[in-house]
Amino acid sequence: MKIFILSTLLVTFSCGKMDLKVGDSLGDFKSVEPLSLGDQQINLLNSVCSGIVQKTNALPLLINTNLTFSYSMKACADSAFSGPLDVPTTIQNINNSYRLVKSDSSAFYFSDLETTDSGTMSLICKQLTESANLQSPINLGVEYLFISTQGISSENCAPATNEVCIEVSKGTLDPSGLAKIHTKEWVRFSLDSTKGRKGFFTSKKQISSLACPEGKLSGHKALLK
Repeated sequence: MKIFILSTLLVTFSCGKMDLKVGDSLGDFKSVEPLSLGDQQINLLNSVCSGIVQKTNALPLLINTNLTFSYSMKACADSAFSGPLDVPTTIQNINNSYRLVKSDSSAFYFSDLETTDSGTMSLICKQLTESANLQSPINLGVEYLFISTQGISSENCAPATNEVCIEVSKGTLDPSGLAKIHTKEWVRFSLDSTKGRKGFFTSKKQISSLACPEGKLSGHKALLK
């Protein structure tokens, strides 16, 4: 069985390096053997990380800035995402952590602004700083973080001019020695410095089987307006 699962892993070759392509389904089993990402993916991730650094440095001046998202969600028992609602948020500094806060002072679901110190991208950017040869997955102990900028469907992250889509999957180590994927997230980052959005995420979608009965999943989607 293990040999069969391993044979279904999707691995392609680019610029002399291996590029890991993450599957579309939760519950997939993935090899935790680290594979180097290709030069094209490295360049895109470096561009995003550079934008995040620029944004993080500017955040002290952006407190109380208004950002409105078109947001929808799906509970475990739901068959589809709900109709989107506009959710106004503001940027706030809470205990030295920059967050998106709703008008009732509660945290937006995707409250993490993805800075150099917090958020999934902080882990990826840290790895890029320490080594130009970024590998996927990143070992987080019992969990593994898979990264890709390739083969992303427009349904999960619609392409946009001067923006980059990143797919991140989280998996827990299985007794078989493989990682079982329980959460997938697609994030689109702006590289456009003319609109004051460079380094900000303009789209996020997350699906997860955590806290759901077997065969069910929850989800959240947000689009910056």
